[in-house]
Amino acid sequence: MGILSSKLSFGVLPISVIGLLMGLPQAGASVLIFDISGFNDGDFLDENYGDRVTTTTSGNFTYGSTGGFTPNVEVAYNGADDLSLWTTGYNELTNVAYFEPESGAGYSITFTADPGYFVSLLSFNLGNFGVSVTLPNLQVQNQLGDILFNQDDVVLNSSSGSSSFFDLGTSATGAELTLFIDTTGLGGNSDNVGIDNIVFSQVAVPEPSSVLLAILGMSACFLRRR
Repeated sequence: MGILSSKLSFGVLPISVIGLLMGLPQAGASVLIFDISGFNDGDFLDENYGDRVTTTTSGNFTYGSTGGFTPNVEVAYNGADDLSLWTTGYNELTNVAYFEPESGAGYSITFTADPGYFVSLLSFNLGNFGVSVTLPNLQVQNQLGDILFNQDDVVLNSSSGSSSFFDLGTSATGAELTLFIDTTGLGGNSDNVGIDNIVFSQVAVPEPSSVLLAILGMSACFLRRR
């Protein structure tokens, strides 16, 4: 739980209390649709795309939105290696991000929230530019290395089929999240795996005193029922 875990122990609390912390009201979600005016197929993705989104259009960047934005979250792509952009051909998706080097081991996207906030990775699409492939692994980790989402042997349809949609719910929430897309063993098909429609949200973390009061109240109710 990042910020709160250093101050509060959840070991003996009822599930409903833990749900209170994981179910904090979302301030709205931004959607990375990788719509950047002026780019050509194969151009590198601008590293600033996705940072502190406050509107659907900012300069040559365009985003989607589901009820709000993420002004307190920054996005980083694949460490020092750049992702690239492509318009069509990845199933039905338009404007996707992918990692160009063939036979690459994969790529990652990291979401970092400001102090006092958590970020939630809610959903995304993966598309395929070629024949059907099987990804060894998809995974989301938090800043502590805890695995919040894991799926092995992910089959992606060929480019003539539909893209794959992944709904994470609210399980992937933390101060920092990294999505890892493993393309090990795909050889020349590794750069055929593209990502699009990444939905992520932010939530303000209550002051520890507020959370403690809520926990005490819910714990008292729990004990009375017993």
